[in-house]
Amino acid sequence: MIRITRIIAAILAVLVFLNIEVIAQRRFKVKEYLRKLEYYRYVNISIFETDSATAVRFREAFTPLTPKSAAEEVAERDCGSSEKIMALVKKKQFVPTSLLTSNTKACKQMVEYAKRLTKENEERIGRVFIVSVKYKNGEEPIILGSTAIRTGTLIQQSDPEFLENSLNWTVDMGTLSRDELQSFATQEIRDGEKGSIQKPLGKTMLEHCAASIKQGIFKEVTALLRPSFSPEVAYLAKKGVFAVQPRGILPLPTSLAALPPEQIALSVIDNEALPYLTRWQILDRGLIALVRSYFSQMGKFATDTVVIVTGKVKKGGTYTMYELRCGDEVETHNEIDRTMVQILVDKLSEPVRNENEEVYCHDALTVAFEELPLPLNIDDILAKQQQEQEPATIKRALKTKANAVKPGNKQGHKN
Repeated sequence: MIRITRIIAAILAVLVFLNIEVIAQRRFKVKEYLRKLEYYRYVNISIFETDSATAVRFREAFTPLTPKSAAEEVAERDCGSSEKIMALVKKKQFVPTSLLTSNTKACKQMVEYAKRLTKENEERIGRVFIVSVKYKNGEEPIILGSTAIRTGTLIQQSDPEFLENSLNWTVDMGTLSRDELQSFATQEIRDGEKGSIQKPLGKTMLEHCAASIKQGIFKEVTALLRPSFSPEVAYLAKKGVFAVQPRGILPLPTSLAALPPEQIALSVIDNEALPYLTRWQILDRGLIALVRSYFSQMGKFATDTVVIVTGKVKKGGTYTMYELRCGDEVETHNEIDRTMVQILVDKLSEPVRNENEEVYCHDALTVAFEELPLPLNIDDILAKQQQEQEPATIKRALKTKANAVKPGNKQGHKN
């Protein structure tokens, strides 16, 4: 108890020194969200991958190749093994001495040119994605902006997590706001220059992308970028335990009602994503006071009810906080990253350690599952998850069934 009290006192001391500069950082900037998948993957948006012609336009306009030098042209011409050398270097394979014998000087220069070109191509824009407010077929899409990922190496491309990892480490020049897409022409003056799109659906990239979404040319990948099941939800579904809160819906905070739809979309978790996430209601009075203090520093009125929306547990027992609610106010993952002191982030994101030790007093909240079908391999999923970690959160969540019947019946916890 003494140790926790000291921690809380230390965090409060740090919060006192938060100043107006922190609040100034809160100015809404769409591009800050689009640079990292974790900031927007669960909110009210849709993600579309562009077609190859659109991706080429981005690639050539923003990440053009360095022109081949005169010496490199001579080396490529005079080395009799240029194509073989280029293929080996691209695959990160050893270039044998036998390939250099036709013209040693030229072939060595060719090897260096191949390395430079391969490196540049790996760093160039490979795939482009358009993010919009949650889209419904037939409607006019409200595009928020674009984000782009590197081509990567052949080995990286074979990694099943390559796309997800890349969207958390994007090509900055390919991240464009709605206004920047409107200023980005689909064609240059001369046809074919800088990857000009030969048959665009609009003069500007914004018009072209909106039309491509409506016509189904761009593929929606939103579901692909959201995990199938959280350990807690999958286990609860298997046991037939359903909603503590009706259908698991989180109401839209009234403080967001007057904001533009673009900002609302990036500020609230998509209700369709809730079954794949975990929610914790904080009962620890010290932590509630800290969260209220944090919200006050952010200029928001806060009450005692504090709910954290988290993703899958990471190594070490910590969770990623995708949303933090305090009464009717909300802070997003992006805002938490930019404005919350790390000591408080660490404290809130560790409700249960790997060794099943509860770090602070809380309740797990389950979500509605009636209309969400179980995957065919549910038993395999659960077996794998139980091998990776002992689901202490699951045990707690099972107990919340009693809370659904008797809302005032709180579990006993020791701080």
